[in-house]
This record gives sequence, C-alpha cells and structure tokens, in this order.
Amino acid sequence: MLTTLLLQTQTGEGLTSLAFPVLIALVVYFFMIRPQQRRSSEAKKFRESLVKGASVVTIGGCMARCWRCTKNRLSSRSTKECASSLTARPLPAK
Repeated sequence: MLTTLLLQTQTGEGLTSLAFPVLIALVVYFFMIRPQQRRSSEAKKFRESLVKGASVVTIGGCMARCWRCTKNRLSSRSTKECASSLTARPLPAK
C-alpha cells in the first residue's frame, strides 16, 4: 500500500507545495515585520536625540518644548492653549 501511494505522487508536486508557504512567509516579512522594525528604530533614534529646549508635536497635536529629558522620562511644556504641562513615559520593554 505504501509503495502504491509513493508511486502516485508526482515529483514536481512537492516543490510547488513547499513554495507557497515560503512565499507567504517572505511577503509577511517584507511587508509587515521589516517596516515595523524600521519605524521602531527611527522612533528610538528620535527619542535619543531629544534635548532640553527641543520642539516636539505630541500625539494630540499640541506644540511643546522639552524641559526635562532623562533616560526613561520626557517632560514637556505646552507652547499654546494645550495642557500646561505634559509628561510622557515610555512603556517598559517586554
């Protein structure tokens, strides 16, 4: 029975059945994982480049200036009608 099953399979069928999952994995990597890693590294470089007096735009759209920058915390003061003082802490790494 096993020899009958082995004789019925074609040689090219195994290669094409393996190519589809590999293609899907490549698409997921290049269109989802790699761009997220790039955005993450750009955000890290931006956070490291902040210094006292730097102008930033918050997620809410408020213009602010950094007045205290530490390794784990950024404090900023609003320049216009937004909140008078904003404090942001990065989320802990997993």
